[in-house]
Amino acid sequence: MVFRALDNMLWQSLLNYASSHLRSIALSWISLHSEFSDAESEKFMGHFITEISIRLYLTGYGVVIHGTMIRTPPALGALLRALTEDGLSNVHTCFNVLLDHRDRCDDLLEFYVGNWWSGFGKRGGSEEPNQSVEFTIDCWKHQRQNFVPFIDVTALNQVNLANLNRKELEEALSIASDSVNLLELESDKITCYLSEVTTTITYLLTLQKDLKALQSRYVSERASKEPEVQPTKSAGQ
Repeated sequence: MVFRALDNMLWQSLLNYASSHLRSIALSWISLHSEFSDAESEKFMGHFITEISIRLYLTGYGVVIHGTMIRTPPALGALLRALTEDGLSNVHTCFNVLLDHRDRCDDLLEFYVGNWWSGFGKRGGSEEPNQSVEFTIDCWKHQRQNFVPFIDVTALNQVNLANLNRKELEEALSIASDSVNLLELESDKITCYLSEVTTTITYLLTLQKDLKALQSRYVSERASKEPEVQPTKSAGQ
């Protein structure tokens, strides 16, 4: 296969791009799942799992070749754990994946080659997506010279709001509302985390104080129980 010749930097770029695909698929699941029939939900999840499996294969292959120079991108790691715990279809799990930016290595892009997920169910679902290791690599090779981050394009669109029609403005408002909701969820998550950290610190400080008090008490009680040592009389006395 061609990807055997990729160095560790290119391989990491491939994994980050492939993981960004998963982040976008998770976003589509959040947005569309309520409109799916049971059969469509099952089919979407089947395709989703196939995409995760492809990326798991690429990660494993990359680690074998490049060792610790390859790391698992955040979205892939989180979704693989969700799949293992049978929680991939959980909307909250997908929300958490979207909120996990870390070093922003696998953030959303404005568009994806081979995108089957954003319009899933709207075209009858009869067309099977192209899902393979080779196709994933081809998509990356096609896009890697021109990755367009989602956030940058959104900012550009805001400058041209006057040129949008009513329907486009409503869609822009919907996207903005979703973004605000995601930010609020992230803020609540951080606040909750900080509260837990504060509680833990308070508990540890109290525990440290109690341990010092117990240590002092133990030393004091031990000293009071030790028999007094009588001076030894010399043989001439």
